[in-house]
Order: sequence, then structure tokens, then C-alpha cells
Amino acid sequence: MSKFYGAIGYAVSTEGNSGVWRDEIRRLNYYGDVIRDTRQYQTGDGLNDNLNISNQFSILADPYAYENFHAMVYIEYMGTKWKISNVEVQYPRLILTVEGFIMNRRLMLHEQLCKALGCPNRGIECRVYFQPPSTVKMKYPAIVYALMIFRIHLRMTGCIYLRKKYSVTVIDADPDNQIVNNIAGMPTSRFNRYYTKDNLNHYVFEIFFFKEEIRLWETNKKKLVWDKTGERLYETGVNQGVVYPIQAGGLYSMGYAWNGLSGVTESPSGAEPSAIYADNIKYLNLMSAEEFAGTIEAYMAPDEFAECDGSKEIAPGVYAGQQNRKMFGLSYKTILGNDVDSNDYGYKLHLVYGCLASPSEKGYATVNDSPEAISLSWEFNTTPVEITTLVEGKKLKPTAILTFDSTKVDAGKLAKLEEILYGKDPTGASTDDGVAPRLPLPDEVIQIMTAE
Repeated sequence: MSKFYGAIGYAVSTEGNSGVWRDEIRRLNYYGDVIRDTRQYQTGDGLNDNLNISNQFSILADPYAYENFHAMVYIEYMGTKWKISNVEVQYPRLILTVEGFIMNRRLMLHEQLCKALGCPNRGIECRVYFQPPSTVKMKYPAIVYALMIFRIHLRMTGCIYLRKKYSVTVIDADPDNQIVNNIAGMPTSRFNRYYTKDNLNHYVFEIFFFKEEIRLWETNKKKLVWDKTGERLYETGVNQGVVYPIQAGGLYSMGYAWNGLSGVTESPSGAEPSAIYADNIKYLNLMSAEEFAGTIEAYMAPDEFAECDGSKEIAPGVYAGQQNRKMFGLSYKTILGNDVDSNDYGYKLHLVYGCLASPSEKGYATVNDSPEAISLSWEFNTTPVEITTLVEGKKLKPTAILTFDSTKVDAGKLAKLEEILYGKDPTGASTDDGVAPRLPLPDEVIQIMTAE
């Protein structure tokens, strides 16, 4: 017997403003058990079989379920809505029986691609090919698609999300065909690249198709334990500072090492609630916009930071102050430690965008019997940078800071990002394969971190 958690749909009649009654679906989630799980693959018209199921679920019913079990129409299971054919009351539970079949999910994508191409979904006239062997002679225009990956996301909620990603290639001699637009308009479709081969245009897309949530029942059902060995974490230090003066177009196309960096203080502000009252109660909180600012402390600054500090070099070594201040980006690392590996446990990488430094005070004093180096500091405010990339289907707010935890981020992707941030020497004196240090914008960073 396996555990179950999912939604049940009720057909509920509601009265509209005009007095007309109409049926609506109300979804409520329930816990329970799968007490019978039978499935059988049946041969259909497609290349793959259809799935036929006949299952029973025992759910813990609430008062609403008891009063409205006659209105239950479907239960969500395996990512699909299944019609409820019978309900049996066994207090405090309800026994639900479902029967039906579901078409192979890849064939569902196949039919959508055939619709986009405008061809039959089977037979010799079908021009949509799934992972065709090299011996197949294709007719054009055509679509070729293949399964690329089966992604698994483990969330803190104790759920696993399974997502199949397909590579979909539109092939045609006509570079302006409507098929490309049809594929680009499909949900979760993302354009990957374009190339030509044998005088044919190839448009390659990536499409995520089918997401299923599986509840891990035992993931969070454990007693809390404090201060376990290896989990006593701390953060300290600051090093590897780089400043990136902004260039034309809002890009940070060149970076410079910041030697003598002794401290960076992050000072977020805003995000303060403003209470709204109605009906003699606290109705809601309106949150103010969040700001990000900070302070840089160092014993020196790179020459390239002079323009960011309001100075302009008018001759070698001669600077005019009180000039326009240039925006800049900043990157630095902090150390992550624990009780086992000490300061070697890992690090955090911080990227800050849209910085604008304020005038700062410098105090000079005579050399005495206890000499000290002058410590410089610069306060800065930021202007958040737009993020156009959708993350899990949602648009993020503009941001001024990105943070990376080396103990959690994929090491290969982090190394690729750091090569961009810090640059790379050419492999030889006569080669041109070096990389200039620059600060990539958030959209590029997201693309690097989410690439397969």
C-alpha cells in the first residue's frame, strides 16, 4: 500500500450575477492511501502503447467531502485527472474507484508537433520524426525531435518534480516559414540555435513537456537535531575583490583586481510594512520597495576606480576631483566554514550591480611611533538590473545582487562563471584564446546556471 496526496475536483453549482446557475470545479487536496494500483499497457494506433488503470484510493475525508461526495468528478494522480466512477463511505474514510486510460505522453507531444507542422500524426504523410535513424528518408518541411533529459528537482517541501525535455528541430528550405513561429509559441518552448546543412535551414528549440509531482512522505517526518557534526556553519573573511566600471550600453566589459580590500558591508533597507486597516481590523500589510546599499573598505583602490570615485585623470598621475561619478559592478568572495573543515568548507561568491559611490572622508595623520596605514571607505547605493529570463515560469523583480554558495552550486557551472569574472590567460604566446574579465548581467548568469 502506497501513500497518496493530491487534489479532488468537485462539480459545484454557483449562481451568477444574472441569476443563471452554472457548474464550476472546486479543487481540494487530501491525504490517503492507494489501496489498489493496477495498470495495463494496451496497444494503440501509435508507436507506443496506451496506459489503462483501475485504481482505488482511501482518503481521509473532511466534513465537506462527506457532504459533497456525490459531486466528486475526478482525482489527480500521476499528473493526470482521472474520472471517479464510484464512491464508498467507510467512516472516517471514503473509498474512491477510478478507471480509464491515458495516451502515451510522448505521443501527446507528437500530436502537438504534427498540428504545428500541419501534417497527419501517423502514416507515410506524417513528417514529424522521433529520433529517426540515419536510414530514414525525410520529407520537408519536417520536424525532428528527441528526448534530451529527464530532470529531477528535490524541493524543501519534500516533492520531486519530473520534467522531460525534448530537442525539437524544424527543417525547411524556406527560412521564413510559419512552422518556426508555431513551435516558438508553444508553452515552455525556448529557442536554442540556428544552422544550415545541405541547403536546409535548421531551427533548434528546447521544450519541457510534462511535469509530475511526487510526494515524498518520509522526507520531513523526522525529529529535529541541533548542532550536528559538519552542520555548525559560519561565514567570515572577504577576498578576491574585482571592480567593473560600467561601459556603453550598461555592460561591465572589463574587470580590475581590487588589492587591499579589507571589508564589504552589505546594507539592505526598505521592505518595511505599512499597515492598512478596514472593517475595524488589520486588513493587510503593504511592503515598501527594498533597496540595496553597502560600504567598501580597503587600503587602496585600483586606478580604474578613480572615475567611479568622482576623479578624472587629466595627465599621468594628475586627477581632478568633483567630477561625474561612474557606476560600477563589484564581485567578492567570503569564506564558508564549519566545525569539520574550518575555513576550507567552501565560499560564497557575491555579484553586485549598478553601484554608485558617495564622497567619502579621508583622514591623514603624521607618522608616529605607532604607524597605521590609512583605511579608506566608500559608501555606495545601487540601481537594480532588469531580469528578463523566466524562472519556473515567473518573472523575477530587478536585482542588484546575486549570491552563490559553492557547497550547493554545480562546480562546473561555477568554474565557467568564474572564468568570465576573472578572465583566463591564453594557452600560448601566439594564441588568441584568452578571456578578458567582465561581469555578466543576471540573464547571462541564469543561463549559465540553468544550462544542462
